[in-house]
Amino acid sequence: MGPAALGRLRRLLPAAPRAPRLGRALAPSRGGQTGGGAPRARRDLYEVLGVPATATAAQIKTAYYEQSFRYHPDRNAGSAAAAARFAAVSEAYRVLGSAALRRLQAGKSFLRGDLVFRPIVVAMLLLCASAGLAVPTASSRSGFPADCSRLRKTSPSGVYVIQPARSPPVVVWCDMDTEGKGWTVVQRNTYNTEITWKESWTTYKYGFGNVQGDHWLGTEYLHLLTQQGTYKVRFIVRNKANVTHYAEYDIFSVESEASGYPLRLGRFSGDGDDYLTIYHPKKGGLHDNMKFSTTDRDQDQHSGNCASSYGGWWYDKCQNVLLNGKGYIFWPGTCSSGDCASSLILVKPTDVC
Repeated sequence: MGPAALGRLRRLLPAAPRAPRLGRALAPSRGGQTGGGAPRARRDLYEVLGVPATATAAQIKTAYYEQSFRYHPDRNAGSAAAAARFAAVSEAYRVLGSAALRRLQAGKSFLRGDLVFRPIVVAMLLLCASAGLAVPTASSRSGFPADCSRLRKTSPSGVYVIQPARSPPVVVWCDMDTEGKGWTVVQRNTYNTEITWKESWTTYKYGFGNVQGDHWLGTEYLHLLTQQGTYKVRFIVRNKANVTHYAEYDIFSVESEASGYPLRLGRFSGDGDDYLTIYHPKKGGLHDNMKFSTTDRDQDQHSGNCASSYGGWWYDKCQNVLLNGKGYIFWPGTCSSGDCASSLILVKPTDVC
């Protein structure tokens, strides 16, 4: 290490002669500094997330997801207590979500037992960071992939946690079996579902159901997911004879809530006719460029509220196709009576082979 680097290292060293003893991950409490220069009270980061100090990485991720979702500012508008809790949970996961930082906090990486974590170690880490190492993205910092396409191709289909840009972590089902692999499932429905699908705007916004069964990911998460890049979508329905039909569009995005979560679709491919981007005057019009409607927010082009009869969807003059319904999954030619056995909506980036 040259003289210049040593000089930078000395400037980074803290003045305190000794660092606090490690063994538990700690964070400042809201009380902060007390009068007379007394040391700050500390809070245990594991306690913030509500997990034991022996928690696994998976348990830490799950706890962070649950609490960040519960206290997210969008779900607790105007609540200072929720905002403070969300910030504390995010900071706790910033440390505990990193395996390296977690080991350092536990005194197991550079240290053993109850040895003190010397300031020189902190300074060396900061020096490395200041030397120009790449700043990780939000997803790489958290350890969560941005979507299911980032999983290894050998990964099995199942429940995973993803984190799109500017989004809290989201629990999803990743489909690694359908052609191309790496599909993020954003909707699943069955004819005999227990879900009514006649949910409110807010419920559709944040999603509902069980990702291992029938569910809606959430229109807000659909928006955040598809704003990361160019995505494609595959709509799949299966009829009572177990025959599947699909329609794929090479561009798929859902715009912001402020604009009504309108649907944007690209070029069609698949078996059968295009019922989403081509206008069908004798049916429900079309679905492309339509705003999302729910029972309590009517944004369709019909004189009544289509969502009140069926469920949340991108309606024009009601529908050409409809996948969000209880006892009614409709696709012309495949399930013309609305009796499809099941439906799926899958998305993935268009540039993933």
